[in-house]
Formats: sequence, structure tokens, C-alpha cells
Amino acid sequence: MKAGTVTFLNAYPLFSGLEEKHEIIREVPSAIAGRLANGEIDAALVSAVEYFRNPGIYRFHPSLCVSSRGAVDSIRLFGDHELLRPRKKIYIDYATRTSVVLAVYLHELLFPGTNPELLPLYPPYEEKIQYLKKEEAALVIGDSAMQLSGLYPSVDLGALYTRLTGRHFVYALWLARREIDHESLFRDMTETYRLNMRNPDLLAEQAEKEYPFSKERILRYITGNIHYDLSEATIADMEWFFNESAGIYKRLQ
Repeated sequence: MKAGTVTFLNAYPLFSGLEEKHEIIREVPSAIAGRLANGEIDAALVSAVEYFRNPGIYRFHPSLCVSSRGAVDSIRLFGDHELLRPRKKIYIDYATRTSVVLAVYLHELLFPGTNPELLPLYPPYEEKIQYLKKEEAALVIGDSAMQLSGLYPSVDLGALYTRLTGRHFVYALWLARREIDHESLFRDMTETYRLNMRNPDLLAEQAEKEYPFSKERILRYITGNIHYDLSEATIADMEWFFNESAGIYKRLQ
């Protein structure tokens, strides 16, 4: 089968080795979501919002996801040192589908009645971040957010979300089109993940060859920041968020 995955480090434990059984295409979340919706690929690790936009089209893997409960490190809002205040403009990473809903939800939760203008943000992100005005902020996701986190002031949106709600946040799901044999595919995905996480130290060593981070940071990230088990509690938190933010993601379609 043909499956797509995001290129980010957070997905590495879920797809590394899966190419031995299936054709794997790696792109940014927004591009992969489009290919899955068009039927160009059978399944994909994509933004969780895609399932809630089209629940009749997809099934999600019942036990795997990309989530956090607390600091996530790779979903960040950049701006000046007074980050927790209303913004007139928020530049949104072109790669995101779910994190933009999270950013808008948190902004509206903290500052009711505000309606910031959302503008697209493309790499190189640093060119925009270093010249942001006081009334502006920039949402950057994935490996780029991690790379820039030590260079410019930012808020970790995973940490902020959990602090305000006490809940997990689910960023991505393995989705399969309903017409395919998803059971065998999901089984291969589960086996791949379990094999990878038997030795996370070795997995981090392998990932270090592909990503611009030290083995130590990769290990902390994939074993501490990112949660991969889609438990009943995590599913309940995911459904709660998308019910709470339904108006936002419909508005952003």
C-alpha cells in the first residue's frame, strides 16, 4: 500500500522501517493531507483535524497518535518577550492544519472577543520572526520550531494548552481511507512502532543521521515530549478539543 507521513522528527518512531512493507511518501502535513483526501495515497499520518473534517472518509489507528500532555517543544508561538497578550496578526506556518486551530483556540480563550488576522508563513521563518512587531506573532511547527526555540522568545503551545485545560493534545493520527484493508496496514504500523521503541537509544542514534539535533535531544523529545499511545483518555481529550473548537476549524477551512 501507499502511505504518507510528515517529515518531522516527531513522526520518526512511527514510520522508520515501515517502508520495508509499504511505499512511504514523506511531505509536510498540509501536502500529505491533500494527497490523502484526493485518493492519491491509501493512508497517512496527518493532522488530527483532518479526521474531524471528514469522519465518513477515514478510519484512525485505534492505538497510535502524535500527542503531548505538557511541553511539546515543537509547536511554538514566536514574538516579543510579552508573548501572552492579544495580537493583531498571527503568521501561520504553511505546513500546519491542526496547530493553527490550537493557536487560535488559545488566543480566543485568553483574550475573548479578539480576532487576529491570520497570514501565511513560509521558510525561511527566521526572516519574519526577527522582524515581528509588538502586535504580531508567528506560529512555527515541527523541527523548525525546535531549531528556533533557543534563538527567539517563544511560548510552547503544548505546555500552555495543558496548563489551561489539564488535557492531552493530539496533533496527528494515522488515517486510512475506509475502502482499503486498513486492518493489515494498522497491524504493520503497530509492529513498526513497537519494534522501534524497544530500543529508543538506538532509534535516536539513527534519527541523528537525518535530523539537525543531538542524539540526547532526540531521545528526550521522542520519549518525553511526544506521546504515541492513543488511549481512551487521549481520545476523549481529542474529541473534547474538537467539539470545543468546532467553530474555529470550520471557519478556517
